[in-house]
Amino acid sequence: MIKVENISVYNIARAIYSARNPLNSWNKSDSDLENKELRDVLRNKGIIPGVHMRTNTAIDLVRDNPKEVTLELFQEEFTLTSHDVISEIKGNIYPDEVITVTAHFDSVEFSKGAYDNGAGSVLIMKLYEYFMTNTPKRTLRFIWCGSEERGLLGSKAYVNSLTEEELQKIIFNINVDVAGTVLGTEYASIMAENALVDYVDYISNEISFPIVTR
Repeated sequence: MIKVENISVYNIARAIYSARNPLNSWNKSDSDLENKELRDVLRNKGIIPGVHMRTNTAIDLVRDNPKEVTLELFQEEFTLTSHDVISEIKGNIYPDEVITVTAHFDSVEFSKGAYDNGAGSVLIMKLYEYFMTNTPKRTLRFIWCGSEERGLLGSKAYVNSLTEEELQKIIFNINVDVAGTVLGTEYASIMAENALVDYVDYISNEISFPIVTR
């Protein structure tokens, strides 16, 4: 298990503007705005105040075209702890060749996370159950990553924890993100040579499972 510490999270300002709903009548606990944080790329000049507003609030600002806006900033800095959950099944023929199977198990505020990414987490869990009784040729390392929605923090922490020798043993990664949706299109985003794209297309046609490779 990899422990990810010191994840800086900022409750970025609830910017509320409306001529019909004055700021002093608004309570933070009534808002459906999620907690946001300044990611590293935005903090290279230091910690700065930030504003997070709803689309309707922004529309109000444009429509009312005020000459002056009073903004009351509520910002809190705190740290949280996230974990990666890792389990490995040794291969019986090529144990030093590792295939990682990954999915993030976190979601975002005001979402139950069923598709993104509860379904993906459960899907690789079922794969794990299968290979527990059907030993793979190569070592399979199942990783449920934390804090993906906060900037891939869990997966980055895992990669940074590996030595160069351990990294070289990983020959392939399968990542499942967003699964089981009723609407939309099934995609396989492949970052490899064209031979793998052709193989996935072939398998998709062979089992009559429509999937778009890209």
